Amino acid sequence: MKYDWKKQEKEWYGTNQKPRMIHMRKCCVLTLKGKGNSNDDAIFIKVNALFSVAYAI
Repeated sequence: MKYDWKKQEKEWYGTNQKPRMIHMRKCCVLTLKGKGNSNDDAIFIKVNALFSVAYAI
């Protein structure tokens, strides 16, 4: 079953008119780190690899 984070994690991702403090549970994330032109082919290759890994997980 697909996890709908917008519905399940409203406190994290919902919009609000005023700043507020939220408490987040520990979670694991996948990230890319780099600098330079975001339209560069090297970034495109890395983003595609990231999506492939994330989808497999």
